[in-house]
Amino acid sequence: MATKYETLIHPQLENIKRLRRNGATIKQISDELGVGFSTLKKYRKTTPELDEALNDAELNMQVAMANLAEASLFDKLHDRLMTVEIIEEETKDESGVVVKSKTTTKRRLVQADLAAISFALKNRLPELWNTDEHNLSQVRLEKLTAEIRVSEGAMDLGTMIQQKLASYSGGDDEAE
Repeated sequence: MATKYETLIHPQLENIKRLRRNGATIKQISDELGVGFSTLKKYRKTTPELDEALNDAELNMQVAMANLAEASLFDKLHDRLMTVEIIEEETKDESGVVVKSKTTTKRRLVQADLAAISFALKNRLPELWNTDEHNLSQVRLEKLTAEIRVSEGAMDLGTMIQQKLASYSGGDDEAE
């Protein structure tokens, strides 16, 4: 006698993969197959074939979503023309027959999205475009300036600056 897995789930593996790739949850897949959520979870744990199918489909879904998001981001990085309106005009004779048809397409220039450009630069080249590092450097400089003003020094200003800068970089940059 065939098990529930062999009759309800195994024949539907391709459908299960398709559903998962399209973003269906495990609960939605179990509803689609007509089996209980806990039953599908149990078969997933005990059947490597089902687990692999679900994992592969989920990975494909995530890769597809990442590719789509990246393509959308790249599209926003440059100026582009977009069709905003298509106007179709028809001229008819007395009997109602179309004798002339004219299609007009209106386009407008969409400027590059500055937020998308900033996001792309900060994530692709963080060492050049990450403002957090710049802000951290500014704070360190302000702190150093305040410490110099406060200290009443037995040492000269140049030596004090060198020591403070060395403490920020871990002291590895000192000349030998």
